[in-house]
Amino acid sequence: MIMIKAVLIDIDNTIIDFVTTKRNAIRKAIDEMILRGLKTTKETSEKLIMQVYSESRHGMEDKKVFQKFLKKIGYEEKNQEYFRILYAGVNGYRQERGKGWIVYEGVHETLKKLKEMGLKLGIVTDALNEKAYLRLTNTQLDYFFDKIITRSISKERKPSVRPFLIALNKLGVKPENTIFVGDNPKRDILGAKSVGLITVYASYGNTNEGTIKFDYENVESDYVINDIQELINIVKKHK
Repeated sequence: MIMIKAVLIDIDNTIIDFVTTKRNAIRKAIDEMILRGLKTTKETSEKLIMQVYSESRHGMEDKKVFQKFLKKIGYEEKNQEYFRILYAGVNGYRQERGKGWIVYEGVHETLKKLKEMGLKLGIVTDALNEKAYLRLTNTQLDYFFDKIITRSISKERKPSVRPFLIALNKLGVKPENTIFVGDNPKRDILGAKSVGLITVYASYGNTNEGTIKFDYENVESDYVINDIQELINIVKKHK
């Protein structure tokens, strides 16, 4: 049996519930915009905002989402009504996001147990330094990781092998002794498998940014977990 010496993990929708955190902030923004006279329902507004995200090359990181949403429903950037509604939404969003990122249940406990088992832990993410570290420090998760490989370091997005190879090199471990956990079959699992890592598909984060569900039954990962805490038993199988 191959012994596991390290675990590499993605951030969004793997240890941090990115979509739920964003949706909560969006709903708060919608509430504030409606209070200022927005002429659509909460349900319609949320659907259209998620559509804006799905159409954007920036995905759910699009900073102009509310401007694009208002344009989509016919508001023109030319009067007090527009700006009042827009910035009420922006303030509502920031207020809710200021409460912090949501961490999946069991993440802190799982990472602590992995460290106690003597494993090296690393992050491999497509996020740039600023966004990755803001999320990890906000949630007190940064302390667990020996190395954090962001796109600022790798210069390439998964499924490129480069981020994984950098992580392995910095941790000083071999692919066959390393597990990678991620929620995206095309980027995470495909990229990790091409390097020879033991792959774990986090089906609980299977959202594709809240728009499309992946068919995880067709994901060719070594393991599928429905809860981050299941990772402990996977590691024990390789002890």
